[in-house]
Formats: sequence, structure tokens, C-alpha cells
Amino acid sequence: MSPGGRDDTISAELEKTCAQEPIHLLGTVQAYGFLMAVDLATCRILQVSSGIVRHWPGLPDAAALVGQPLADWAAPVKEIDTLDTAALPASHRLALPWRPRFEQTCAMPVAAAAAQWECLGHRNGRLAVLEWLPVNAGADELQRQHQVFADFAEVIARLRRAEGLDAFFRECVKVIQEVSAYDRVMIYRFMPDGCGEIVAEHTAKGYRQKYLGLRFPASDIPAQARKLYLSNTLRVLADVEASMDALVPPQLPDGEALDQSHCMLRGLSPVHLSYLRNMGVRATMTLSIVCEGKLWGLIACHHNSPRTPPHQIRDGMRQVAELLAEIANMRIGALTHLEAVGHRLMMDRLLNQFHQALIQDGDIPTVLDLWLPRLLPAFDANSFGVQIGTLAIVGGPGTRQGSSHQILDEVGTRLDLEDPGPNVHMWDDLLTSRKRSLIFLPQAAGLLLAQRHDEDIIFCFMTRQEVVQQVRWGGEPVKDVVALPNGRVRLEPRRSFAVWQQSVKGHSKAWNPVDAEALQNLLRILSEVNKLQVNRKMQETLHWRAHHDHLTGLYNRRAIPHALSRPLAQGGYKAALILLHV
Repeated sequence: MSPGGRDDTISAELEKTCAQEPIHLLGTVQAYGFLMAVDLATCRILQVSSGIVRHWPGLPDAAALVGQPLADWAAPVKEIDTLDTAALPASHRLALPWRPRFEQTCAMPVAAAAAQWECLGHRNGRLAVLEWLPVNAGADELQRQHQVFADFAEVIARLRRAEGLDAFFRECVKVIQEVSAYDRVMIYRFMPDGCGEIVAEHTAKGYRQKYLGLRFPASDIPAQARKLYLSNTLRVLADVEASMDALVPPQLPDGEALDQSHCMLRGLSPVHLSYLRNMGVRATMTLSIVCEGKLWGLIACHHNSPRTPPHQIRDGMRQVAELLAEIANMRIGALTHLEAVGHRLMMDRLLNQFHQALIQDGDIPTVLDLWLPRLLPAFDANSFGVQIGTLAIVGGPGTRQGSSHQILDEVGTRLDLEDPGPNVHMWDDLLTSRKRSLIFLPQAAGLLLAQRHDEDIIFCFMTRQEVVQQVRWGGEPVKDVVALPNGRVRLEPRRSFAVWQQSVKGHSKAWNPVDAEALQNLLRILSEVNKLQVNRKMQETLHWRAHHDHLTGLYNRRAIPHALSRPLAQGGYKAALILLHV
């Protein structure tokens, strides 16, 4: 596994191919419920799941419903309810007060079983997708759920009272575990490179924490899965070991597969089922944490026996997830902003003091030599260099294997010549390959490079040393490739999730926008002061040439009267003046 999160155990081409698998078009349904796809124009059933025969008393064949009017097989619970499929939402599932009409195929007494089913509906283009889930909670579970939601206001208050982001995460997983009664609840945060990290974990009594602080490779939740989690924020898998039911017929009348992106009962890929089996998980519920339209993370609920949470639990969990996303977004944003503001104020104060020192002294090399012990720690850097016209300086304790001009020439090859305007470039992985490294600064793992255009391109840079990180992974991220009969290949998940520790080398501490802004300001200050110095030296040179003989360096005729008038007026000379004309 590379530090950037890409799997080195497989080829980039294979990784890309696997990431493009259409996991929303599996064509299977979890066996604990059944599905109907209904044409909105005709209100006739176009597709059902094959397992409906197990749940529908007296129904001999799933295909018997295909082409039939929906009203013959489903009806409102009350006469005042309507069967308006066209009003269904498209982006989420809506609980509908409908019942299956079991009386169509069985004696009336069995129809009482209709009360034990809930119906979820959503619109998919010209189709209405209806999913029927069993409601089989016992009296004790119903009483527990009632008590949980009677106290839901207190649950929300507990979350809002949590101090600090870590404490908030810990309280979240505790609350969700209590409400959902799953054996293990975790918060999985996505990192910038696509990897994930467990930042909070809470278990039921009798289970121990296993994954807190562990990372998981990006390929565990590939790009198309993350996209699906962003659009379908609640996913339930009732039983990993249960078989999946196929759709009847396999395709819609237009020959296309049913888009199951928003289906609660959508089956899961065999690879994901193997992944969960290898973790020892029997049932899951996953809720997305979406911040500012982006998938920030997941709430993963694991259970060690089959489990189907009823609608009120799922809806309550969705509210908790939305609250978590809202508070996490505010807390993360506020903490990040405060940290950035503090860092920026410190940098601004330091650079202002440095600017004043330059103006007072006027000699850039001398002032830089005195100030580098303060500037480098502020940037958490160990080398500095600047090139502005004839000014070429490299300093700091970082190891060097060449002259200042060699170092500046090498760094200068990384400038953006096509856009010479104010720019800052950042690298934190120079030691991960020979192509990225700097020959004359061999220990530099990070490079921050600022450039400006001032008659010519000028630049300055900071470097950072390597920081070796010890990363704990949930199992060694190694993929097995399995050949399929159709000639394609499939990645098999790892079999062990035991802690695997990796030393991540070649990287420095990452640069941030405040560092980049400060270095650009430092380059501007140096450029302005250098201009003042150049102009001052030019004025001094012109003044000297105007008042001295270029050959001898003595005062010329223009300067002599001014040079003598004041001392003579003060009686300061006891000498004679001889003026020679040649």
C-alpha cells in the first residue's frame, strides 16, 4: 500500500476497472423482503423479486404479478389514503400506508398478516419502486423502541452538550448503539487520499473494541461505492448469509436493468459479502455523513446475528446521522478556522517584525542570517532559499550537497513558467521516488515554492525533513485477483483484519494554505526591500560619479566648492588649495 492510498498490490488498470463496476445494477434483492417495479403511466407491475413467493401466502409464481394492475395486489390501509405513485420522491424512500392484498391468493384470516409489513416507495424515472419489509419486532423490542424515541429529545441534547469533536464522536457512537441495539457502532472518516480511519467505536456489553484508530485502504470502499453512499444515505443488510432473490423478469420491457441506487433491499456484491464474512459480521446498517455536499464519512453498525431494524429505528438513525453531519461540519469548520487564524496571526506578526528589521538594516543577507533561526521554526522547515535578480541565498541547517547556485537552479526547474504570476507550489512526497527528489538537498522530503514575476521570475522556497509515520491498518491491504468465467477478473477482500503496522516513509508534514500565503508574503517583502537597496545603491553610484573624478577618485571641480565651503567657514582647515589646470 502506497502512502497516497492507492493499492500497490494490484495494477492501476485493474484498480480502475474494478472501480467502474456498476454496483447499483446488480439485479438482486435481499431475501427478507420483496420488491415491485410499477409503470407510472399504466400503474401496472413490470417487475417483482422472485422471493415474493416465500412471503405471499398462496402465491404460486412471482411471474403471475407481472403485467397486473398494482391496485389488485396493494391497497391503502385506510379508505382516505390514496395510491398516488406519481407523487413519490425520487431522492429518498417514503414510508407509505399501504398493505399487500394477501386475500387475492389466500383465505381472509391470513390477511391479518398484512399489518406485519411496511411499504417504502420512491420514484425512478417513469417507474415507482415499492419495497416491502417485514415488521417482526416482539413486545419487548417495541417497548424498548417506544422508550428510546420518547427520550429522543434527551438523546439530541446529549450530543449537543459534547465538548470537543472527539468527545462528540464518542457520544455519537454510544447514542447510536443504544438506540439501534447493534453490537458494534463505528464512525469511519474518509481521508483526502480516499483511505478511511475509525475515529470512534462503541460496543454492546460483552464485545470489545477492535477497530478504533485503524485505517482502511481506499479500495475497501471504491469510488462507485462512495458515490452510491452519497446518494443513498441509509443502507441495511439484514443477513450476510441469506441468499439474494433475482428480479423477474431480469430486465424491464425496454431491455434495461432496474436502477437500484435508492433501494433499501438492493442486494450486495459477492465481494462485499465476502468482506463482511471475513470481518465476522452477520448484519449491517450504514448511514452516510454528508458535509457540504461531500461524503465526509460513514456510521457503520455491525451485528453478529441477522437483524432488520424497523422503520422508526431507521428514521431515527437518519436524523442522528444528519445531526452528526451538521454538528461535525460546524465543529470541524470552526476548529480548522480558529487554528488557521491563530497560525496566520503569528506568521503576520513575525513577517512584520522581519520587514521592519530589513528596512532598518537594509542588508538582506545580514538580516536573513540573523532571522532564519526564527523564520524556519515558524514554517517548521529546515532550509530556505531565495533568488531575486543577483540576490541568491540558501541557508538553514538542512543538508546540502552543492553550491547555493546549484540548489537554486535545481529548485528553479519546478517553477511554472507558463503562469509566472504569484503562485505557490507544494510537495510533501519528494523522497518517495528518485524522480521527485532534490539532488542537492538530499534530505528534503517537502518543498514549498513561491514565485512572482518582477521583470523576471523571482522565487523563494522552504524545505521540510522526512517524518516517518507508523500507520495501523485493519489487516494487511493485499488483494487477491480471481479470474471469472466471462474473462473478467475480480478482487477478493483480505481474509484477516488483524492490526498490521506500516512505516510510511518519504513524506514530510503536509503544507497548508497559511504556510503558502506566508511564503508568498515573505517573497514580496524580500522583493520590495531588494528594490529599495538596488535603487539606493544606484543613487549613491550616480551621486559619486557626479562629484568625483572617475580616474583618481578625487573630488571634481563641481564638488570642491561644496566640500570646502563649510569647513572653511568653520575655520576647520589650516591648509592651502592648489588648483592645477592641464
